[in-house]
Amino acid sequence: MLKRKISLKVSLKKVVFSLLFLSFIFSNLFAEDDIDRKINENEKKLNDLKKQLNQIKVKKDSLKVEETKTLFSLNKMDEEIYLTNLLIKQLETKDRLLALKIDTTEKELVKIQDELNDRKERLKNRVINIYKKGKIHTFEIVFTSKSFPDLAKRIRYLLLLAKQDKKLYDKVKKLQASYQMKLKEYNQSKEQLLLVKSEVEKEKIELQSKMEKKKRFLKSLQSEQKKQSEIEKELKKSQESLQYLINKLRIAQKKIDKKRDVSEGKHYFDLNKGKVIWPAKGKLISSFGSVMHPKYGTKTINNGIDIKVNIGDPIYAVYDGDIIYADKFLGYGNVIMIDHGNGYYTLYAHLSEIDVVLNQPVLTGELIGKGGDTGSLEGPVLHFEIRKDGKPLNPLNFLKKK
Repeated sequence: MLKRKISLKVSLKKVVFSLLFLSFIFSNLFAEDDIDRKINENEKKLNDLKKQLNQIKVKKDSLKVEETKTLFSLNKMDEEIYLTNLLIKQLETKDRLLALKIDTTEKELVKIQDELNDRKERLKNRVINIYKKGKIHTFEIVFTSKSFPDLAKRIRYLLLLAKQDKKLYDKVKKLQASYQMKLKEYNQSKEQLLLVKSEVEKEKIELQSKMEKKKRFLKSLQSEQKKQSEIEKELKKSQESLQYLINKLRIAQKKIDKKRDVSEGKHYFDLNKGKVIWPAKGKLISSFGSVMHPKYGTKTINNGIDIKVNIGDPIYAVYDGDIIYADKFLGYGNVIMIDHGNGYYTLYAHLSEIDVVLNQPVLTGELIGKGGDTGSLEGPVLHFEIRKDGKPLNPLNFLKKK
């Protein structure tokens, strides 16, 4: 009884050890498969981004005269800068994944080499043993048997020994092939990593060149009164297009609100004038209403306020609502619009990144994007609007006093 208990304990220990060993092996295999899957996904994204960049370049080369206006040109520059930034991020992701794969493959190579050395040593000892004893040893085993059952037993032993020898030899061959395959994979990954690092540096130089080109373009706009006059006309047209879009969105949203039976009582904005959070940290650089150009004395209408930001600064939703627009818009760059109910909307423009999707519900203070200069003639800035039934209101009447 005691022997059976001891035997059972030993068996259980073996089972547990085997399961732990197998789980370790499989976890390594799955980790490697996961890295390869991520590298393939990353490669697909890189190819898509490169196609988009090429399409923009082709479009730029075939522009009609009427399409080479200021805002359109600026929009194309922003698009190229934005996509190049995304391309660099994807290349840097590929860099990290390849480095991880190299590290994993290195560990695999060490494991295979250790096992290969062990098996080679065992095979070497077996060959030496066979050489020392020779064929006579085999004949002795067979011909010194005392009975037929003893002979059968000895033959089975020799066959088993031969089978084990072949198994050991095959394992050595398999490990050698596996090592060579992993070594090839390792060297290919290292070559790829060098190419990716080179491509990252090349794209960073390209990005810097595009940003410098945009700076020169914006500087040239400020040097001529004629250009300023043309820009003002384009901005007015862009404002009209935006108003048209907002009206369309309002009509669509009203139908949804009717189905939801949205209350027409006092709204958060009505009850919290002077208490609403700011969408970004930064200095107010342009107020609501009529704005005069400091150099040429020309007037433009600002339907919101402009807050000075740095590229990448967090932009927050000022109140709960649903995302009804999250895309590019000519003259405004990357734009987010939030429906807060009861006819209230907020607009956030010139973003470098949009971190929300259409129809997504957002909460007060939730991160929705990052500050930028897309579509901006004044560098990195957040253009912010509050509208009621499509009509622009002065945001400073609602935001907390600074």
